Amino acid sequence: MGKEFSLVKVEIYPSTDIEIRKRLEAGTFSFEKSSDVDTMRNFWGEDISIHAIVGKNGSGKSTLFDIILMLINNFSYYVLKDSWNNDNTLPLKYVQGMCGYLTFRIDDTEGKIDCHGDRLKFDFGEKKYAWGFIESDMASKNMEGYQLMNKRLSDKNILEITKNFFYTIVVNYSPHAYLESNYRCQIQKPFTSRSWIASLFHKNDGYKAPLTITPYRDRGILDMQRENYLNRARLTALLIYYQQKDYRFINDYQLNRIEYILDPHRLIDKFDIKKFVRDPEEYNLIKDSIDQKRSYILDAFRNILKSKNSIAKDILICFDIHYSAYDDDVMMTAYLYLVYKAVSTAGTYPSLKEWSGLGKDIMNVFNGYSMTTNGIHPWMHEDTSSLCKHLKQDSHITLKIRQTINFINIWRGLTNAEKQTFTTRAFEYKEYINHISSQSQLYDIMETLPPPFFNPTIYMDLVTNGIEDGERQIVDLSQISAGQLQYVHTMSNIVYHIENLLSIKEKSRVKYHCVNIMMDEIELCYHPEYQRTFVYELVNTIKRLKLNEKCGINILMSTHSPFVLSDIPQSNVLYIDEGKDVSKERGINTFAANVNELLNRSFFLSNGFMGEFAKEKIVSLINYLNNPQNDDYWTEEKAKQVIELVGDEVIRYQLKELYRKAFGNTDSYKNWILQEARRLGLNQ
Repeated sequence: MGKEFSLVKVEIYPSTDIEIRKRLEAGTFSFEKSSDVDTMRNFWGEDISIHAIVGKNGSGKSTLFDIILMLINNFSYYVLKDSWNNDNTLPLKYVQGMCGYLTFRIDDTEGKIDCHGDRLKFDFGEKKYAWGFIESDMASKNMEGYQLMNKRLSDKNILEITKNFFYTIVVNYSPHAYLESNYRCQIQKPFTSRSWIASLFHKNDGYKAPLTITPYRDRGILDMQRENYLNRARLTALLIYYQQKDYRFINDYQLNRIEYILDPHRLIDKFDIKKFVRDPEEYNLIKDSIDQKRSYILDAFRNILKSKNSIAKDILICFDIHYSAYDDDVMMTAYLYLVYKAVSTAGTYPSLKEWSGLGKDIMNVFNGYSMTTNGIHPWMHEDTSSLCKHLKQDSHITLKIRQTINFINIWRGLTNAEKQTFTTRAFEYKEYINHISSQSQLYDIMETLPPPFFNPTIYMDLVTNGIEDGERQIVDLSQISAGQLQYVHTMSNIVYHIENLLSIKEKSRVKYHCVNIMMDEIELCYHPEYQRTFVYELVNTIKRLKLNEKCGINILMSTHSPFVLSDIPQSNVLYIDEGKDVSKERGINTFAANVNELLNRSFFLSNGFMGEFAKEKIVSLINYLNNPQNDDYWTEEKAKQVIELVGDEVIRYQLKELYRKAFGNTDSYKNWILQEARRLGLNQ
């Protein structure tokens, strides 16, 4: 069941550190006009709300995004810091110089994060919580009704507080965004060499903290190879789903086929071959051969499965998978991946912290019970059993485990000839799905995909006007334009994270029922046509997948594009100029407005639409024509040539008039007039 959800406003207090607010002035920044709330209700679709921020570069748009993130981050710190004890994640940090509040609304109830230095209040309707205050503070009138939550929060407290909050997905593809070094001057606690923004990237927390930033960055570095790999896996399910619905996900392209090929390299590279090959000479011979490394690691895995003391064997048995001495290398690879994923998942997610000791060392895949601890006590058979019980639960955390189990069950039923098909050449998803029941829902389709040790290649039909069905060009998805790739990655990222949030079934886990999507400068890499259709396509994607029927969705985007802005009514547009909210002064009906009018009045183009270089060139030409004296650059002939280059007919006409006044009696001018007459077909 969806919920009506919207961000309302941000207030920045004067006491906010200048390193945080930068050019933004203290004051209120409103995302919606209260008088138009009823008009905007379900304007884009049920339980979908959209707001835009516009302003020049340097006006403070991205800083306002940062302040929203800081307020959410500080709230997360106080609520989750005591349950954030995972060695594979960076601890959350609190930004101490942030002073201000964020107001939001879910259905008819208003909520607020109010932060003032180390002190933070959160209220939602009648629910009121406070952190960082002392007991004597609670007697003041403005703290009436607040519960002081300084002590360690129980899991019940955390669930009670977070159920009234929302999850934020940030999308920003600018290579200059979220550079860790840009945040180090901001005072934070606990103090470490890593900034608070880094903790938001390094947090495999199972969507516990209500914030994620995409694409992933490590110390400011965007690993687009990694992003491309992850997005291919996410995108395959989306493309299959849309093909079943007979809908084109990418303009001018539709899915032709998805091919998979066995590729265990990423799995084999997880393990240090030095641990398996003790002889230095032998190590030097095989270290660069993936096939030999794979052989050594699979042999070691076979040996541990034979041991009665094997954790790996118990994990397989817990998943109703029984090892056979006759299983081939492909099946052994699947077993190895399943055990690896169980071990690594235990050490990754806070919801599995009870078993995190197993995941601290990935070599526990090959260890026996006597060699492994669970932090304090030796790892026991009962630990394996209880871990696997949790890993059998249906959520995004265990999706790859379920994909692998599906594959193992398929592989057992194949003939030798069919196995040859799946291992000696690329095979299509359609061939694979013949061995498993097909699915029509997106999340179910994701479960039927081959596991991650198969590498997908996506082929698309290029479909344009005038091309017959039999003449369609087939294109590898990786070969489409950068703008198109960014578009599909953005859409697939958003859908992927929302679906994962919705997949959380356990009552003991934090689950958010509203999603806030924040996109900074969304037009990056996009042709104007993609800009023009972006809001439409995003809204339609949400509605086709019925995501808004399962959660409330708010979209906040900053943009320099008049095409994007023309889909957003004035009441939902925040104008920032020189660090201030100037929405009242910039009152223009943006919805379905003329693009040139939007450029003039909404994007602060006070110096007109002409390029600055062209403007300076025309001004220089006008000065010369008004006083045609000796000039180091201009001549009569060059002036005529440049006038012919001018695209605006009115300006070109006026320049010709100035030229006539300056050179009307010259032979050059008379020849020019004759040439124009001939070009226009006029009688001489």
